[in-house]
Amino acid sequence: MLNRWKAAPSMQPMPSKPIAKEASKSPSRSSRPKRSRGGVRSARRSMSVRKALEFCGDEGGAIAPLYALALFGLIGMAGVGFDYARVMALDTELQNAADQAALAAASQLDGGTDSITRAQGAVRNFLAKSDGAYVNETRLSNIDDDADGNSRPIAQIQFAFWEDYANDAPDKPVALDVTDSSKAEVVQVTIEQRALSYALTPIVGAIVGRAGATAMATVDSAYCKVPPMMVCVPNSGFGAYDPATGTVSNKGEGVRLHLLPSAGSTDPLSPGVFGFLDFPYPGPSGNPNTTLGWNVTNPGCTGESVETEPGARDTEGEALNTRFDLYRASAPACNSTTGNFCPSKNVTKDVFIENSIPGNFLTKAAAVSAAAAATCGAAGNNPSWVEYDSISRTNPNLDVSALSNPGYPRDTCHIGGSCSTQTFGDGVWDIAAYLRTTHPSVVGAGGAITYPAGLSANSTRHEVYNWESVDGNADGVPDNVSSPVKAGYTIQTANNGRFTAKYYCAYPRPVSGTGIAPPQTLKDRRVLSVAAVDCTGLNGRDTADIIRYIDMFLVKPSAQGGNKEFYAEVIGEEVGVGAGANNFQFYTKRKAVLIR
Repeated sequence: MLNRWKAAPSMQPMPSKPIAKEASKSPSRSSRPKRSRGGVRSARRSMSVRKALEFCGDEGGAIAPLYALALFGLIGMAGVGFDYARVMALDTELQNAADQAALAAASQLDGGTDSITRAQGAVRNFLAKSDGAYVNETRLSNIDDDADGNSRPIAQIQFAFWEDYANDAPDKPVALDVTDSSKAEVVQVTIEQRALSYALTPIVGAIVGRAGATAMATVDSAYCKVPPMMVCVPNSGFGAYDPATGTVSNKGEGVRLHLLPSAGSTDPLSPGVFGFLDFPYPGPSGNPNTTLGWNVTNPGCTGESVETEPGARDTEGEALNTRFDLYRASAPACNSTTGNFCPSKNVTKDVFIENSIPGNFLTKAAAVSAAAAATCGAAGNNPSWVEYDSISRTNPNLDVSALSNPGYPRDTCHIGGSCSTQTFGDGVWDIAAYLRTTHPSVVGAGGAITYPAGLSANSTRHEVYNWESVDGNADGVPDNVSSPVKAGYTIQTANNGRFTAKYYCAYPRPVSGTGIAPPQTLKDRRVLSVAAVDCTGLNGRDTADIIRYIDMFLVKPSAQGGNKEFYAEVIGEEVGVGAGANNFQFYTKRKAVLIR
């Protein structure tokens, strides 16, 4: 191991040798070969050519001239783009203004006789009034088009109205006047063109940018908390409330209503036809054709497009009459818990019970004396009711008829047959005769009548009903309803030459069912909420054009027989009950929507 590594040879320095200086090999100036002047010039010329060739072949910086040439075009394109963007921004401003104006105008198209006036006013008085707080403005237009000294307000607006929108186009234009105002359902708003000066490409102001806008809107509707009942009305303003005057069209007018014809009928529906609409309505179990007796509120909503529900409903008349405390053979019984098929606490009607005095009388005077002295007692169970008209008009053989109508009379023109139409009355009825018959202690018998507080010669039957139904002491009995009421008597000659006597008792308070006062969330049992429908051209199952919902006061029960006629009085546009009843759009939900 010790011999594994050998010692390295010693590294001794090499002996240095003297380095001799070499003589300079650079030739002296005198020893250089001399060039001729022509050769110098040739060399210089070659260098210039070489540099020129190098310059021509050099591609560096070639794009600069292109930029220099394109600069004018690029600046022009940028200017056009900037000004075009300003025109498009102006167009957007105007389109937004047109959309808002169309929606504002459409929100007023409620079928009222002043709907067009209100639609235009909603825009011109708020959104298009130059000095208004809510005026739409354009931030870009800098040309005063209307010479009012202000280029920003969007105040130049044109309107057009139509009845309908079908097949992607408006249909049936409506004139801008009150006559056709109630027909308007679609509105188009046009914003006059506005101009702006180009910022970068004005060409000495000779060219300006212009933009305009048009929008079309209508109102979509849904109906909530309403029963599926309808009545054909003679015009679009029937029962409408006019906020300008605080009046209701046709208020207090009597209407002879008759149920919808059978499903197989091809006759067009006429004003006064009462029928039903085809939408879900949760009612009590059992016969579904008893809607007119239900006491429920529809919890759901239905769309604006609703079809009629044709078909004969014989049981509907009997269901309606339960509201008057009239229960015939197939009528459902009163459910005092739900109120279904129960009467109102005030069932004043022109129907009474006929009572015969036993025996025959030798003289007419004796018969009259006995009939006049007779008094009315309890009605008993399931009494036999008789209509006032069936006695006063169909029995001409009476020797004596001292009989008064215990119910609210029909319009006088309906009684005398002088109404302009057989169906609709004029609201004039004999209130004095009614009060003398049913409330003699209040108004006094005969002579000039003294009306109770809150009533007058022009009061409607519904207003009298409300006065009667006041329950000031909260004992569950109407303060001004006495029961029974003796309506009079009749004397007739018998076959043996003697005389028979009958007297008649009316019962304004219920005797068969449990009378219910209207709860806070439901209508009174004598008030029906129905859809006022334009039935022009309708027959059978067809789409109903609902104008509005109105309330009607039930005056007379449904007649028996095929006609099923009953009598009602117009109250006016439907009014809600309970919490939130006065809230906006309680029954009818209306929303303005853009069409295009």
